[in-house]
This record gives sequence, structure tokens and C-alpha cells, in this order.
Amino acid sequence: APNGALKPVNDQPFPADRAETGMNAPQTGGQPPVDLEALRAHILTLGSPPTLTSVDAQLPDSLRDVLTAFPHGTLQGAAGSGPPEIDPEGTRLTLPLVCASQEWPAGTS
Repeated sequence: APNGALKPVNDQPFPADRAETGMNAPQTGGQPPVDLEALRAHILTLGSPPTLTSVDAQLPDSLRDVLTAFPHGTLQGAAGSGPPEIDPEGTRLTLPLVCASQEWPAGTS
């Protein structure tokens, strides 16, 4: 870290309350910080239970990357899913999502 700048231990990001950006989540992997309140609000617009897709530009790149592993880049919630929740520190969003059974077409991974 140059001239006394803070540096994460073991390359782990700092908690959001110490981030200079003032956003709700730390910056990770060279990506911009995620505004968890905005993300939570967006997920609430995706239905109940929500359907997440890898082409949704309002989702963070890291989540969109994970969604590409699902058939057609789509993860559909099922009954029993809960709303997105942000921890009291404002550093983590949890989506208690029960996944619907999906067929994996031949030739997909």
C-alpha cells in the first residue's frame, strides 16, 4: 500500500463502513461497489419469488457470471423463497431463494 494507505488483510475487502466510496458494499475484484439498497429494490421488482437472469444489466457482474451456469442463464425462485435482506452492518445482501427444479439440456454445463 502506498505511503500509509489502508490495505486489506489477505486481499479481503474492508467493511463498507470504512470504504471511502460511502457505498453499501465494498469494492471487490476490480468491480465498482454495489449499492445493496438499490440491488434489493431491483430484486423486489423481479417477481415473488424472483427470477434472476444473466442478461439483467442491473445485477452485479459477479452475480450475472454465476447465473450463466444455469440453463438459459436463468435462476427461478420457487414457493418458500424470501425477500432479499441486508445485514445490519449494510455489507451483505442475502436472498433466501428456494430454487425451482430445472431441466439441464444436453450439452450444457
